Amino acid sequence: MTHDPFVASLEEISAQARTLLVTAPRFKRGDVMLEAPVVLPSKIIGAPVNYHSHVDEAQDDHGLNQGAKVHPIDEIGCFLKAGSALVGDGAVITLPVGASRVDHEAEVAVIIGKADRNINIADAMFVKPQIPAY
Repeated sequence: MTHDPFVASLEEISAQARTLLVTAPRFKRGDVMLEAPVVLPSKIIGAPVNYHSHVDEAQDDHGLNQGAKVHPIDEIGCFLKAGSALVGDGAVITLPVGASRVDHEAEVAVIIGKADRNINIADAMFVKPQIPAY
């Protein structure tokens, strides 16, 4: 499988969800568990040290830089992570043997739902970000 079936069917699922929303039961955020937003991501692309205050934080924190020079994104580019690195809210993260800390950040996600190449910016669909209420 080369794509996420949920994302591939998102238009139909969204239409059905809007219909069901009228009579759907409501739950408090604390009463539900949010799973990973995409079930089978084909890739996760990370952008390391991608804003000025993060550069400063990484340079000032020996636990982050471990004595090495901190290279911002414009020097080193992006990196790939395994699809299994994506977890839901509150999931347990198992540290590798020998690791003593995990650093987390709020991230922006871009989900591409259709296969295409060389998309002109005028033809791209942009969606206003939605911040979940907790």
